[in-house]
Amino acid sequence: MSELRLLGSMAAVASAYWGAGTKTAQVPPAGSFSYCHHVPQGRQSHHSFTRVEAAAGAAPAASQQWNARIAKTNRKSRFRDALSTVDFEEETIAPLPDLVAPQAGFLRSKKLSLNDWEEQAYQIILRQKLRNASPRGKEAQNLFVEPHVLDMRGSTDKQFEPYGIPPPKQVLLIKGISLEDAVFQRLARELGLERKWQPLMEYLTTLGICEGDFQRIADRHKACLQANVTAVQERVEFLVSLGVKREHLRKLIVRHPQIIEYTVERAVKPRIQYLKSLGLPENAFGRVITVAPSLLECSLQRSLKPRVRYLVDTVGVKEADMGLIITRSPQVLTQSIEDSLEPRVEFFTKKMGVSKERLAKMVTRHPQLLHYSVQDGIRPRVNYLRSIGMTKADVGKVLSRLTQVLSLSVENCLKPKYDYLVKELKGNVDMVTSFPAYFSLSLEQRIKPRHQFLVAMNRMPSGPFPMKCLAVTDACFCEQWAKSSLEEYYAFRNDLLLSNFAKKFESKNKVHI
Repeated sequence: MSELRLLGSMAAVASAYWGAGTKTAQVPPAGSFSYCHHVPQGRQSHHSFTRVEAAAGAAPAASQQWNARIAKTNRKSRFRDALSTVDFEEETIAPLPDLVAPQAGFLRSKKLSLNDWEEQAYQIILRQKLRNASPRGKEAQNLFVEPHVLDMRGSTDKQFEPYGIPPPKQVLLIKGISLEDAVFQRLARELGLERKWQPLMEYLTTLGICEGDFQRIADRHKACLQANVTAVQERVEFLVSLGVKREHLRKLIVRHPQIIEYTVERAVKPRIQYLKSLGLPENAFGRVITVAPSLLECSLQRSLKPRVRYLVDTVGVKEADMGLIITRSPQVLTQSIEDSLEPRVEFFTKKMGVSKERLAKMVTRHPQLLHYSVQDGIRPRVNYLRSIGMTKADVGKVLSRLTQVLSLSVENCLKPKYDYLVKELKGNVDMVTSFPAYFSLSLEQRIKPRHQFLVAMNRMPSGPFPMKCLAVTDACFCEQWAKSSLEEYYAFRNDLLLSNFAKKFESKNKVHI
């Protein structure tokens, strides 16, 4: 049935209830809802849907328009639900949602205006759309299984007195169905949620959490959705006061939903005070919590303090540098000593021969190395440096001066830069051993432009390529090495970048530019 015809039908019901003395006005008995359907002239189908008895002893009304010749006793819906035993001669009428009234005759109150009935029709259309659009079969019929408590749109006790009807304390009718209700009902079925969890979920949506995020939250820690919404609000505001940015709250909660369960006084404050005692600056609290929220659930006595002592006593870092280390890599304090820290420390000290003093400097400069995988992260890069001719001592020297080399891709970074060094700059392994920062510079925006600009300006010195010219600023490079203006160098570099981009685009897309 089209939406307009359904709306017209509801208007017809309203006219039937409030029609003044018309012969077609019919009052349905309590507990039933009469629905007139527009059909071709001369014929009319009339169906009575009995929903919930509105008063004790009320019985459903039998339609006088049923045709006994086409009665069917075994009619089932496509979802295998029992249907009425009587078929219709006209097109099938879509079933109506449940309407429950506490008082017989309440629906005939003149205070329920025609506009209210039109609103009811709109909500029915919306429900039918949601049902038809849902792919979940039988469950789609039960999208809204609970009646909603609704005051009659601002109705007061005095509005009922002239009609001799006691004012209803709770009027159970179809409430305005919102998208949020539909989403929650769907999530409730899929994730096994309870109605009492909805207030917290509505609050979390104000933080940017969407429907798909709730699925990930439930997979990681469903129990957090049972938390008290007021307590969660207080905890979130405290995290914001520590410096956590509001735009990061969504990712933080989705990635580590346990954080909304951490109490302020017993969990968060003691750990923040301990980090502060290690020298962590207050302006770093927010970043540390965002990067490593699991710090707030680590035991002070069994986890955090032993790990700090291990870094100071075994690795050799200075206690005064702990604040700097935590700021650079908060995950260091979340790593297990036996499973994570010790294997990495032993690899550098026993396999690579790195001294305790040098390892302490490496950890202070780049603490991320303590949570790099030995097999997939550290060893492949060490093996590549050994493959180009570095000795074990050379590798240790390079790592101590440029520990970040352990985070660089072998295929996309280390190998292309070393190949350019050998083929274009006529260099060798000794040059990168003495100047390991070469691996950290951009090949396309620093190394190639400066080398080719010196060639174009005829400023290339004789002998080995001067690696120092790669370490200075653009202005210093132009003044000391290229003997030209900064604008001239920038114009050359931009043309070179565009030319390289065009070549890569042509090769990748097999087109000619």
